[in-house]
Amino acid sequence: MAELLKRYYPKYVDVHNYVAGNSIAKKTDNWSTLNRKVLSKIDMRLRKEMINQLASSQPGVIEKVLTDLRVKILKDSERDKELLYFDHEDNKGSYLIVTNYL
Repeated sequence: MAELLKRYYPKYVDVHNYVAGNSIAKKTDNWSTLNRKVLSKIDMRLRKEMINQLASSQPGVIEKVLTDLRVKILKDSERDKELLYFDHEDNKGSYLIVTNYL
């Protein structure tokens, strides 16, 4: 997950903070670190219960997180694109679109 987030939010992710491991304790530690250092900064914080479910590999939990992350990435990408177009002086009609996100 950290490697995926590194691609879309590179300034928040230091992959070296996460140690590979199979134990629930190591997975919980990695998810907690990711939650504190990255997910909280992109406004996608996970509850402790969700972290425990992820670490325990409960069915359906990672799919929910990945679906939410996909929506977040698409929303942020669209916003970045609109802000880029707004900054371009030839594009005068984007102001109304951009203000919807503010």
